[in-house]
Amino acid sequence: MAPNSSPLDCSILVISDDATFVGTLLSLWGEPDTSPHLKVVRSEACAGQRAADFQFVLLGGLQPKVCHQVLETFRAGATPVIVVTDDQTVLVGEANSANVLLLKDLPQWHELLGVLAAEVTRRSASQAQVRRIERANQSLDCEARLGRYVIDARHNFNNALTSVLGNAELLLLEEEKWAETERKQIETIRVMALRLHETVQRFSSLEKELRAGNSDRSLDSQAGSSGQIRKTQYSVKSAEDYPHAYAQAAGAD
Repeated sequence: MAPNSSPLDCSILVISDDATFVGTLLSLWGEPDTSPHLKVVRSEACAGQRAADFQFVLLGGLQPKVCHQVLETFRAGATPVIVVTDDQTVLVGEANSANVLLLKDLPQWHELLGVLAAEVTRRSASQAQVRRIERANQSLDCEARLGRYVIDARHNFNNALTSVLGNAELLLLEEEKWAETERKQIETIRVMALRLHETVQRFSSLEKELRAGNSDRSLDSQAGSSGQIRKTQYSVKSAEDYPHAYAQAAGAD
């Protein structure tokens, strides 16, 4: 396979002080259809570059001392660094570096670089996808914990709400004891409590629909059928549809 037979859909930061090295890269990735985006800088300008903006960093055509200094700048980051060199101090010193890939400066190094660059690009894309999935999972985990808390607290909340409604109903049964303003305030408590009860009922309806939908999808998957996911529907009574039986829940005979 020719080195430039597969396009590299990426951006590469090239750090080099050797015009011949840069020229070889341009001949390797010179075709517009197969060429990645190359940003070429000299070693003295590398400190101002953000490695995270590139798929990988490529070092070549550097003096050994300069190469060590540049590696100190980029070694700690998450972006892979490919080093083309024949210096033994660099080859030995970076042999165990997790983020540094060494390519010995052999006559056919440019052919090997094409294959290595394609593999590094695919690895970088996969790692970026993993990071996106991990962030999405963290968000979903937070929502799942909130949902579990709502489910766990629903029973106690409903009991407390039933008591509030029941006592409001008891107070409203004794109309002669309350002035018009007081009766309106008690009625407001009752209506607002009923609205909260409707919200709790919506949670219950949603939970049932989601569980039923998951069960249906599981059966469809086992049968090899795609099916259609049913839309969640709610059937919630209005506040005025509820009977005045909450008085019994509050302890009335």
